Formats: sequence, structure tokens, C-alpha cells
Amino acid sequence: MAGQRRRGKFSDFVIVGAALYAAAVLTYAWLRRSFLPAAGLAAFAVLPAVFLVLCAAMLRRSPAARARFALAVAVTGAGLYALEAFLLLSSGERLLSRARASAAAREGVRFDTRPKREVVADLRAAGVEAYPTFHPSLIVELNGLEPKTGGPLFPLAGVSRKTTVFDNESGTYTVYMSDEKGFNNPTGLWESGSVDVALIGDSYVQGFAVARHETLAGRLREAGVRAISLGIGGSGPLIELATLREYAAFLQPPVVLWFYHELTDIPDLVSESGSPFLLQYLQPGFSQNLVSRQQEIDRRLIAHIGAAEKRRFAAGVKEFIKLYHLRLRLGFGGLMGTPPLTAPPPLFGVVMRSAREAVSGWDGVLYAVYLPDWTRYARETGAGNYAFRREVLDALQDAGVPVLDMHEAVFARHPDPLSLFPFRLFGHYSAEGYALVAEELARRLRQDGVAGTPADSAGGKADGS
Repeated sequence: MAGQRRRGKFSDFVIVGAALYAAAVLTYAWLRRSFLPAAGLAAFAVLPAVFLVLCAAMLRRSPAARARFALAVAVTGAGLYALEAFLLLSSGERLLSRARASAAAREGVRFDTRPKREVVADLRAAGVEAYPTFHPSLIVELNGLEPKTGGPLFPLAGVSRKTTVFDNESGTYTVYMSDEKGFNNPTGLWESGSVDVALIGDSYVQGFAVARHETLAGRLREAGVRAISLGIGGSGPLIELATLREYAAFLQPPVVLWFYHELTDIPDLVSESGSPFLLQYLQPGFSQNLVSRQQEIDRRLIAHIGAAEKRRFAAGVKEFIKLYHLRLRLGFGGLMGTPPLTAPPPLFGVVMRSAREAVSGWDGVLYAVYLPDWTRYARETGAGNYAFRREVLDALQDAGVPVLDMHEAVFARHPDPLSLFPFRLFGHYSAEGYALVAEELARRLRQDGVAGTPADSAGGKADGS
């Protein structure tokens, strides 16, 4: 009898624990309901609710039935978390990092295998005030920085005038001194009339894994085009619209190059559309006046980055508890998952029309630069409609935005497009890839009558890292 009572208590403990877990999922889904797409409803609301009712019903069943149910729950839970642990240890990011290191070794290239946090720590140990790159996409779910730290604020760039550690795909980490507003530029470009072309985009514009002079903006400056980079990794169309309104509008350059990356921009837009703060940028008059708030931005970003570093372990534990890697494999990535896209959302066209109207407001010209992804060439999808290519190009045409297509102009014409990616692996462009894109952009800008300064002028050589 005593043994049966113990088994009964253990069964009830498992059932109640499972019920509390389901209740926690429901509560979390409610608190983040603005990010919950229709396709995620069953996974994050209906199923936990049904399971919660089932647990309540089982507590009224016989001890034998409760024991069988508790055993099934325990075995299933243990199996799911064992699978999550396996996926964590064999995640695509880890495997890709190992593949890059192995490919580098075969080519005789020394590959820095340290994680970014270790690179930052080593620089700080050497007396350098270094920070990792800040990505605005990481605070989309928070709808900006925490109000308790000083009111609403949604930074769009990194800490200004600080050593910044970016990333590594080619063997060496990109480390640069950020400019006056936290972007990857030499200082001195924020004076009125100092630039002809502003580049807006994500990590491709920021210069992922290449030296500053090898970035798109750096190559354009070497070609005699006075260019400034307003790109930050992880940014999608809404964050880029915000960047245009906050920073490009301040500079009012004659030309704005808006870089569209075919693999990431539409999913990023879906995620960003869940932020009420970012949606305010669809209103022409909305601004945070970020250009004049740099001291506040730096202070709060440094506090946020420091807190994030301290929370890293806790964040990893939370991801594990939420079965993050398993959800990714099942197609429920991100916070609540997104439904499979069948076309670009109408919001994309709205954003691009807003961007064109904003640039036209200062008599500038907006171009969209179409950047192809590695997958297009690795999987031989170049001739197809990969990543809604036709729909995106049609949306840009409808928005009145001319397109500079780097797939057609550069990559499709190259005899070996995969050679334009480091070690031919999934990722960003190599230094040669960026150079060819910048060369085509400079050619087109000259063809369209956009004048640049001579390469040996102030905008040409002042491009140190």
C-alpha cells in the first residue's frame, strides 16, 4: 500500500508539473500575442489548452490510469529534451563553423575559432574598450529598449566611436572603430553635404567578415563615390525604413541605395511587423530624433549590452526549456513561429513606397539593390522563382523604385559564382564578391549621372579601419 501511495503521489506530481508547463506556455503566448501568427495558434495556444484540460481530467482517474498517463508524459518529455540537446550540440551554426575551419585549413588559411564574446573579452583584457555589434532585430520582441532605463528608445545602430567586434566567415574577425553614429564608417562623413550616396541594408551593407575598405561603401569610396554605410546586421525593411527616416533624412544624399537580400528580408519584415514601435515609421512625420541623442543612445546601449552579456547563460537555459532548436526544425522558428510564406506580404510594397516618397521629399533618388543568396547558386535555383524573386521585383516596380539587380548583373554572369563566397560555403560574400558588386554599382551610378569625388579626395582615402 505504501508503495502504491508513493507511485500515486509521483504520478500526480508529474501530471501537475506537466499541467503547469502547459499553463506557462499559454501565459507566454498571451503576453507575446502580437507576435503570434495564425499558423502558430495551434502549436502555442490550442494544443497546450487541450493538454491542460486532459491533465485536469486525468487527476480524477484511477491510480493505475494516472500512472500510465504520467509515464507517457515523462517518457515523451524526456525524449523531447534529449532531442533538443542533440540538436543544440549539432546545430547548423556549430556545424557550419566547423566546416569553415576545416575548409580554411585545407586552403592553408588560419581560422580564428574563438566565439565573438571571447574576442571581445580578449580585447578588453588588453585594455581596449570593445563591444560586440548591436543588432536592432534583437530588441524587436521587446519593442525597443526597456522603458525603465529611460523612456522609449529603439536604437538603430551600435555604440559610437568604440572598437566594435563584428563576425568571422573568412578566417579573421572584422573589428572596426564605429563612427559618430555607431555605423561602420570612417569618422567625418556626418557633415552636411559630405556624401553623395547612402547605403541602407543589413549585414551585407555593414560589411560582414571583411575589412572596412573591402565593404560595399568602402569600395565605392575607393571608386570615387562619396558613400556612407547605414547598414546593420539583421535589419529588415521596417528597421531599414526607420534608418532612412532617422539618418539618411538628416544627410539628404542625392542617392539612396536600399539593399534587398532575397533570403532574409521578407522573413525579417514579418518579424518586425509585430513591433508597434517600428510600425510608427510608416507615418511620414514620425521620428525619435536619434541623430541628436547619441550620448543617451550610447549610455543605454552599453547598459543593455552589459546586461545581455550577464543574461547569456540564462537566455541559453530559456531557449533549451522552450525547445528552441526543435521548434526551428519543425518550422516554428523565432518567438512564436511564422507560417510558410507564399508571397511577400503587402507591407513590403507599403514600406518601399514610403521609402521612395521620403527620399523624393529631399529631391533624392532611391534605388533598390537586389542581392542574391548563396543558396540560389548552390542549389541551382538561379533560373527559378527562388525566394519570390518575381513577386519582389514586381512589388518594387509597383512602388516606383528602380532595381539594380546584382543576380543578373554580377553573379549570373560569373563563371563560378560560389567562388564569391568564403570557402564556397553558406554565408555572405567574399571580399571579391563585395568588390564586384561595388564595381557594378559605381558603373551604374556614373551611367545615371551620379557624380563622385576623386578617389584621392577626403572621401576617398579616409577609410581606415
